Amino acid sequence: MRIRRFVAKVIDAERQRLLLREIFTAAGGTHDDFDEYDPVMASERRAAVLLTPARVYGVGGT
Repeated sequence: MRIRRFVAKVIDAERQRLLLREIFTAAGGTHDDFDEYDPVMASERRAAVLLTPARVYGVGGT
């Protein structure tokens, strides 16, 4: 059995607010009023989970 280890990095509320905006717009989303968007994301307890792969497996090639 292989044990997987994860390290959680907690960010403050302001960074999370901005990160949710960045992810939303990077995915092609638009919003006319981010001052309205922010409290909705907070009330819905939206979160961002960013993963950094430690190893990538594949079959040859590029």
